[in-house]
Amino acid sequence: MTESGFTMNDSEEEEEFHDAVDTFFEPEEDSLISSHSDQPSPPIQIIASEICSDSVSLQWDTPAGEVLSYTVTRCSEGKTVQELSTDSNSLTFSCLKPGVCYSFHVSAQLKNGTQTKQTVTSVKTKSDGTRSRCNGT
Repeated sequence: MTESGFTMNDSEEEEEFHDAVDTFFEPEEDSLISSHSDQPSPPIQIIASEICSDSVSLQWDTPAGEVLSYTVTRCSEGKTVQELSTDSNSLTFSCLKPGVCYSFHVSAQLKNGTQTKQTVTSVKTKSDGTRSRCNGT
């Protein structure tokens, strides 16, 4: 017997339980979470070319979507040194120090107002007349 004064058989209790669970876990149309596939793709394959003792030229592939501009950040020793905005998918940084490893972070601002995640590459400027990239790459 239950608190309400009547008894239910096992199949009625089970059916009532399943109805309650189904109602509780039934997703509402407004509450669906978007998947990661909705995220804009970041710029990919940053290529460092023309690596000199005092400058580095970068070029990257354009991500999907209509790009408004790119933000390119130069870091050294974990600190942001310079941040530039460009409409092009290439940029040259000058006035760099010889033999220093810099990381470059590139993200795109899309015309729909979203910002992509950053793509990062590291480059070491020439110190002895040879081309080199950080971390042996």
